[in-house]
Amino acid sequence: MRHLTHSLLFVLLAAAPAAAQDTTVMIQNKDCTVTVDGKRLPAANEKKACERMRTASTQIQAQTVRLQRQAEQMAGQMRTFEESGRLAEARAGVAERAIAGQMRAVESARMSAEGAARMSELRNLTSRAMLAIAARPRLGITIDTRPRDTDKWGAYVSAVSPGGPADKGGVRSGDVIAKLAGKAVTGSGDETPGIRLITMIGALEPNKTIELQLRRGNDSKTVKVTPSDEDSFFA
Repeated sequence: MRHLTHSLLFVLLAAAPAAAQDTTVMIQNKDCTVTVDGKRLPAANEKKACERMRTASTQIQAQTVRLQRQAEQMAGQMRTFEESGRLAEARAGVAERAIAGQMRAVESARMSAEGAARMSELRNLTSRAMLAIAARPRLGITIDTRPRDTDKWGAYVSAVSPGGPADKGGVRSGDVIAKLAGKAVTGSGDETPGIRLITMIGALEPNKTIELQLRRGNDSKTVKVTPSDEDSFFA
C-alpha cells in the first residue's frame, strides 16, 4: 500500500459550529490536524474529521486499484484480440498460398496433359508424313513442315534438288506451292501445308505430268512437273 499525503478540502457541517457551517476547512492528513478559519478544531471534532478523511482516502485508493486492474485487464484483452487477429491473418495467408499452389499444380498438370496429347498428335502427323516421303513418286523438293507466315498461301519450298522434276519444271527455292494438280495445299489443325503437301505428293502417279500453282514473292506462276519414282530425289 502506498503512503499517501493528501490535502483535501472539506465542508464540515456536523463537526463545525452552526455559525461556521459554510466554512472551508483544510485538512493535512500527515499528522491529521483540522483548522477552521485558522483555528484548530476541538479534539473530538478533529477526530471525526480525520476519520472521514481516512475513510474517503481508503475508498479512493481502493477504487484507484480497481480501475488500474480493469485497465490492465482491458489492455490484456486488446493484446489477445490483436494477436488473434494477426494469427487469423497468418492462417488466412497460409490457406491462400496453399490454394494458389494447388491451382498452379492443377494448371501445370492440365498443361502437361495437353502438351503430351499435342506431342502425340504431332508424332502421328510426322509419322504419316515420313511414310508419305518414303512412298513414290517424288518432285525433288525439300518442304518446310514447320508453321510459317506463308502457310496462308501454301507449302514453303526450302530447297530444290538439281536436275529433279521440280528443278526441270522451273520451281525455285523460296517458292510457295499453293495448288498441286488443281487441289489447294492447305493445312488443318496441327497439320501444316508442308505436311499436307507431302501427303498429296505421295498420292500422285509417277511419270504423269501435273501442274503446280506457285506464289513467288507477290506473283503467281503455274508450272508443269512430272513426278519421278527415283529414290535420289527428295519429296
